Amino acid sequence: LPAEDFGYPFVFIGENFLQTERNKSVLYGRVQQTVHVYHDRKKRRELTGMMLNLEMEIRQLRQTDNFYITVKDFNSQTLIEDNGLLHGILEFDIQFH
Repeated sequence: LPAEDFGYPFVFIGENFLQTERNKSVLYGRVQQTVHVYHDRKKRRELTGMMLNLEMEIRQLRQTDNFYITVKDFNSQTLIEDNGLLHGILEFDIQFH
């Protein structure tokens, strides 16, 4: 988390797991990515809106400079931390080829 005087909301690109395979000429595989969103407890609507906007943007991804990608699975949850912060968690799987 950032320093207390940094302010919220705060988005943190978290855990990333990569599994790849290769045939003669193509690299392909799967990525599991977690994104954390933190916000003040009194701003739940704003946190929920941010998480929804992030999900919509992620689901629209179709390609990068080197790969075609497909979002295969998407999960989200919101937790209330002991320090009074809201903690949104977005987890998604991306297949690439």
